[in-house]
Amino acid sequence: MKKFTIITGVIVAAAIMAGCAAGKESVPADISESTATEQSPDISADAAATVNAQETKYFTKGVYYNYAKEAEDPPKTYFYVFSDDTYGYTSDGEHEGIGVPFDIVQADDTVRFSFGGAEETEDVLTVSSFENGIVTGAFDDGRELVFEPVEGVDPDTFSAENFVNGPEDSVYHDATAVAASSALSP
Repeated sequence: MKKFTIITGVIVAAAIMAGCAAGKESVPADISESTATEQSPDISADAAATVNAQETKYFTKGVYYNYAKEAEDPPKTYFYVFSDDTYGYTSDGEHEGIGVPFDIVQADDTVRFSFGGAEETEDVLTVSSFENGIVTGAFDDGRELVFEPVEGVDPDTFSAENFVNGPEDSVYHDATAVAASSALSP
């Protein structure tokens, strides 16, 4: 409070002096508390780091390879597809149709996944590294996983199966045929 009073006093005095120097007899009436706080370097380094950590978005709209950190030359056939920074789905390029939708909440050094939807229990990914868009972290089982951005793909039209198979072996799945076969299955 003492700093605020001193800063406000200095600002008012400077405004009076500037007004007098310019031949004006009035003091600006719109000096506000926000002006005083904007000019004061009163935020501690710890508080600034906390604000920055809370604003960190580890995952943004895009497609990410997912593999175990300890894997040598991982196959990169499993994906997390983020429709934006709050939800998406998993997709397996070797097994068409294998995947689960998820909602996420990103805060501090964690990402809370609700696989299957927001009403499901949360699985917490604790982030240990975030560099060049690559996220490394572990869920409760302790196994470290890597989430690596896939460049040049559109998450809105991404097909894991076709991405893994390549353009020469792409597969088209008619949505009506898939729905019909699902309806016939017991």
